[in-house]
Amino acid sequence: CQKTTVDLKTPTKLGIRLGLGMDYLPPADGLALTEGYLRVTGIELSGTREVGEPFVFERQFPDGLRVPFDALGALEDLTFDVPRGNYKQLVAVLEVEAQPAQPTLWLVGNYAWTRPVVANAVVQAQWRRAFRFEVDLLATSGNRQLDEQASQPQLLFQPYAWFVDTDATKWDRAYYFTTMQGRAMPINAQDNNDLFTAADRVLGDLLTTQW
Repeated sequence: CQKTTVDLKTPTKLGIRLGLGMDYLPPADGLALTEGYLRVTGIELSGTREVGEPFVFERQFPDGLRVPFDALGALEDLTFDVPRGNYKQLVAVLEVEAQPAQPTLWLVGNYAWTRPVVANAVVQAQWRRAFRFEVDLLATSGNRQLDEQASQPQLLFQPYAWFVDTDATKWDRAYYFTTMQGRAMPINAQDNNDLFTAADRVLGDLLTTQW
């Protein structure tokens, strides 16, 4: 039979996306976390193939690159020309430098009280500290062939798992304020610190990848 060969010299496109995974149940029935972004200041992508030399690519974004969760497509700045081949390891590292003037991680959602029934509040969780997220893109799928077809793996954060140590009682008693647009529930180092601290301890521990 004729043996099929893989072109190892011509690169292929690999774009990194971010998303919010829903692998865990909300800690309170009225909680829904739906969107947000991460302000990335650097990315490193390294790969090892069965055949071919390993590589490391790096990019820096001194002003911060705002990367939305659940983007339909990878941003051009997070898209790389990588060698084709059968990959044994593919690791992405996201660096986030502290930026006191603006959030480094922003998460938005909604909270609906059930007892008593009152108007919903917009949840606005934000962090301003530095982060370093590292994930093996092949941890769950094993070896993966990258060929001429572009790939856009998605790094999934698990926001409901961040708040696993909270419950409906804490959310029902959380501080909120009222604006012209309605109720807002801030979660940060100053406001609702118990919710913030619960999430801050574990938010980088449960990154997964979806191809």
